[in-house]
Amino acid sequence: RAEVVSSSVLLCAAPRTRPGVVSLEVSVDGVEYTASGTRFTFRAESQWVMSPTSGPASGGSVITVTGAFITSESRTVSLYFGDVLVDAHEVTSGEARVFAPAGAYGPASVVLADEYNLPSSDKVTNTFLYYAPATLHAIYPSSAPSTRAATVTIIGAHLGAPGAPSFIRLGGGGSELEGRAVSSSMVLVSIPARAAGMLVLEVSGIS
Repeated sequence: RAEVVSSSVLLCAAPRTRPGVVSLEVSVDGVEYTASGTRFTFRAESQWVMSPTSGPASGGSVITVTGAFITSESRTVSLYFGDVLVDAHEVTSGEARVFAPAGAYGPASVVLADEYNLPSSDKVTNTFLYYAPATLHAIYPSSAPSTRAATVTIIGAHLGAPGAPSFIRLGGGGSELEGRAVSSSMVLVSIPARAAGMLVLEVSGIS
């Protein structure tokens, strides 16, 4: 049954059913119905995933959205990161790519936008974690013999959650090592033996 709002407006809750297209007609007595040919579409829930699910609070991470509802004919795919609407910059069959906007540190809900650029009513929500960029304050020791591996302590901020991996790059774009966060401000990493010389050390982590 529908709720009569006025002589020209009715409100009716759509029942749960399988995806598909059905006819929609109205009757005031339950016997005679309109013959307007109106159709109503029941859509499947837009199950989708995104990767990666975290990035810097400054924004700019390239997010790949994957879902069966994305086709090569899709004109656009848009997401809400919290209250911020972002359009995909690339859409292919099954995938779309968007740039994550800047956001506050911490988790943000991510939902699809519908055809009216409103948050989708499908209630399929993902979460994107905004993290502060890692900063490096000091390393100890700052030198070691080139003939054997050395354990180095890195001191800084936002280096990672305790027990989680942090990623260290040697040589300004060179080899990558995985360290272990003791706390968000301390990481231990083993640097292998290598040729003598000075190296740039960079660190990345999520706190």
